[in-house]
Amino acid sequence: MDKKFHLFVRRHTGTGATVSVVGRPELTAFGAEVGSARSDLAVTLQRLLETDHEGLTRAETHWPRMELRRLDVTLRARQHRRLLPVPMRLSVLVRPTSARSERPAKGEPMRGPVEIFLPRLGLRHQIDDVADLESWVEELVRNAFFMAPLDRLREAAYAGVESLEEMVVPWRPARAPSADEGEAGRLDDRDDLRRRFPPMPDGLDEACRALHQEATLGPGERAFQRDREVQLLTELLTGPRRAGVMLLGPSGAGKSALVRELAARAAEATGPLAGLEVYSTSGARIVAGMRYLGEWQARLERMLRSLRMQRAVLHIESLSEFLSSFPYSAGLDGAGYLGPAIASGDVAVLIEATAEDVSRAERTHASFLQTLRPFPLAPLPRPAAWLALRSVAQRLGRSQHLRLDDSALHAAMDLTER
Repeated sequence: MDKKFHLFVRRHTGTGATVSVVGRPELTAFGAEVGSARSDLAVTLQRLLETDHEGLTRAETHWPRMELRRLDVTLRARQHRRLLPVPMRLSVLVRPTSARSERPAKGEPMRGPVEIFLPRLGLRHQIDDVADLESWVEELVRNAFFMAPLDRLREAAYAGVESLEEMVVPWRPARAPSADEGEAGRLDDRDDLRRRFPPMPDGLDEACRALHQEATLGPGERAFQRDREVQLLTELLTGPRRAGVMLLGPSGAGKSALVRELAARAAEATGPLAGLEVYSTSGARIVAGMRYLGEWQARLERMLRSLRMQRAVLHIESLSEFLSSFPYSAGLDGAGYLGPAIASGDVAVLIEATAEDVSRAERTHASFLQTLRPFPLAPLPRPAAWLALRSVAQRLGRSQHLRLDDSALHAAMDLTER
């Protein structure tokens, strides 16, 4: 079965893209590119459709005549007892609500009653005549930002290219239990599912991925020939005092693979990492969907509260991306919230960085860097890299039914070194 969705896509300059389901802002994905964000959202929607989460299979998520329009509105913001004019460009989604709204012929404008969406502001309203669209949008926006401070309007400012797209998600209904399966059997099935994937703690479920759970789904990225590094990281992260560790190395050194290796070992039933929870996030995930000042701070506080109560590690994908994702106009950014929790030993944090990231951060966030313990990670020497590549090739061959010749692996190593 297939279900169509209308998507509101925002391409943020230099930071990636946000893709959300129109009318369902809680269904949002974030990624470095639109394609990766769409793929993540499609996987999530497929799972929700299979379980009919909140009636999603019956919900209206696609409208044949929906279109995107852009309107310019000038608001007045409050700052230092003065009202300052603030021009805003808004993307408005318009869809007909009755047959009278349909276009009578190709090329002619829409007429009649319509429903309008302002995804960036989370507003939705119905009007009787599309000819009054601009007036209604202006009044709705003015009401939403009545006497608002300047910083709040800046949070909702136009941040990049916005577009309306469509996506088709294939899904399969969950298997219904047979007649001879009693109620006890159905309860056991649900209990098994809960035991395998327990719900994520409050706050972490809003902006994190559970890497220790993903590691149980099948073969994933592993860090071969890194046993010594894994042992040292284990001692740092599982000690009596939680630590903040900065994986410092060039791109391609294997920082992300080392984190995946930790998560895979944490998912195993034995070993010092058994039972450790590894949650991965980024600055974009933390601030995504937060329209007003104070919302992302509250989300980060919930995340820290849950991390203090769990035997868990918070993995941050990139130091530079994390530091640049928060609006500093508030006077306190994400590093200002996270730094004291790391310094006090309340939470364990594992953050990836390059030498260039650290050099830039020293000028603006020197105090935050002091809370992190550098963990240098150099690329593998050629003999160890060859053994790691052979291990990866063997796993790939088993899963994809291939055979990779050693000459091809040697050529791949030569190209990588160049």
